Amino acid sequence: MKAHEIRRRLDEAVGTDHAVRVVRRTERGSRYCGFVLAVGAKWVLMAQLTDGGVFDGLIAFRLREVHRVEPDTTFAGRAARLRPEWPPSSLARDGIDLDTTAGVLRTIADEGELIGIQTNERSGALWIGLLDEVTRRWVYLHEVRADATWNDEPLGYRLGRIDTVETGGQYIRGLASVVGAGPTA
Repeated sequence: MKAHEIRRRLDEAVGTDHAVRVVRRTERGSRYCGFVLAVGAKWVLMAQLTDGGVFDGLIAFRLREVHRVEPDTTFAGRAARLRPEWPPSSLARDGIDLDTTAGVLRTIADEGELIGIQTNERSGALWIGLLDEVTRRWVYLHEVRADATWNDEPLGYRLGRIDTVETGGQYIRGLASVVGAGPTA
């Protein structure tokens, strides 16, 4: 699918009550299903759905990573319309900056809310933590380990390699409930 067709389909999906499936370029089997909330210069914001039509947080992904956009033909979109979280626009904060990677990282989550990032270097790996700092080329997360303990020091990731940012999903919420308040200084 050509870039202008991908952009057109995503733009047309913004604000509709029709779920879409987005297939990634670099991870061919990887798909996102949900409702497109906004499309920026470089990033797309989606209210993600599980297979059963349950909302699973927000996900932002690079526009350049999109291989294909298609209507979701499962019942998930219809089930989502019956959820108390409907409409999905209620899940997003105002003013999420989708024009730069630094902007997405700074604006997708509330202060003290965990975010997850993925890089195009290690598909399938999700690093979760509190945003510590965003510089010109790096983001630093005070990370939570898989055993729900905090790393001692923030870890850095190159902005140019980050291709997804997510928050509010079931896994991240579960981890947040166990790890508790942020790291102690």
